Amino acid sequence: MENDDVTAVWSNYNARLDELMQTSALLLRRSSLAATQTVLARLHRTLWFEILMNAIVVVLLGAFAADHARELSVLLASVVLDACAIAILASTVAQLSVAGIDFEEPVIAIARKVERLKLLRARTAMWTLTLAPLMWPALAVAGLRGLLNIEPIAAFGLPWLFANVAFGVAVLVAALWIARRYGSGERAALWFRRFSESISGNQVRAASTQLHALLQYEDKQPNAA
Repeated sequence: MENDDVTAVWSNYNARLDELMQTSALLLRRSSLAATQTVLARLHRTLWFEILMNAIVVVLLGAFAADHARELSVLLASVVLDACAIAILASTVAQLSVAGIDFEEPVIAIARKVERLKLLRARTAMWTLTLAPLMWPALAVAGLRGLLNIEPIAAFGLPWLFANVAFGVAVLVAALWIARRYGSGERAALWFRRFSESISGNQVRAASTQLHALLQYEDKQPNAA
């Protein structure tokens, strides 16, 4: 076999090898991202459902506030609750926008968006769980007015309001203490560990650390894919 023939055969072999390697890399990439695509598709449906439910709550609370505009305590309670509902709705919309990932992007870009989504969800969960007990007085005022037609401040006085504020603070303090004391135990139920990680801020710190490490890696590897 002449040298030119050997060179041609070798060039053809190299070309086929490169094509095979590219195909293998593409299949590996698709396989590694398949699980992420499945999770995000399910999350998309969940987020749309949450947006719908939160939007309904915002509208109902706004209408309730408008109907009781002349009752100061009920109005303030409704506005506080509606503001919280709007904040949750805005966070859910933000999550949905981040979750819109193009899987044809470089892997490092996909990973960055996934980590930002994790951080956003962790922050939303932490603040929702933290503020929920503190919203108890407002919920009690609006709830009693809407369900039993009782204006609780007028009926029970300010001591009732202060007692409910103290109750909400006590629940929050107890939840934080229990989460930090027992949330990391191996025998703790999965839902309780997740609750503890969320309300204690551990989930936020872990997500923030992971995102920071990824951004540092991306800075060092600007062409990473």
